Amino acid sequence: MKKILILTFLFLIVLSCEKIDDLTKFQLQYETNFIIPDNIPEDTLVHLQETTLSILPDDFQDNNTSKDLLEEVILKKITVNLDDANENFDFIKNLAIYIAADDLPKVRIAWKNSIPDGEGNSLELDTLQDNILAYFKKESIKVFIDVETEQATDHNIPATAVFDFEINAKILGN
Repeated sequence: MKKILILTFLFLIVLSCEKIDDLTKFQLQYETNFIIPDNIPEDTLVHLQETTLSILPDDFQDNNTSKDLLEEVILKKITVNLDDANENFDFIKNLAIYIAADDLPKVRIAWKNSIPDGEGNSLELDTLQDNILAYFKKESIKVFIDVETEQATDHNIPATAVFDFEINAKILGN
């Protein structure tokens, strides 16, 4: 009977630690706008203009934490949306998104290769599941987008990349 009580007690401790850990996690969403330019020939890799995500202290204060208390940042999802509902991804073969920050290397965080026709105007990319905390400790993150065309473009195509991050912070600064 003592063994059952001890095992039950230990199980409850582990369960409550997991529940507390879940309370320190929150989601942050960032967006960046970019344009896929006109006059790109078919089968061409293009490095689009660099954009920036500003990492503001308010983003963390709203979740009762700060950059200093962050433990882990995981990119859960990136969705690229073509702003014109009449557009689709049929003209793109491959798409990749990279990030970089001061004193940190450029790293590929999301991609979609061999994009099939008929994807519509919204595309969820495959994502890197590594901890990218070091990038969030900086004031801003540079975003680089590479597009490889399957068909030529004859007009500018505005798009938005929506980044969904899961943040895990320390409990009470521990």
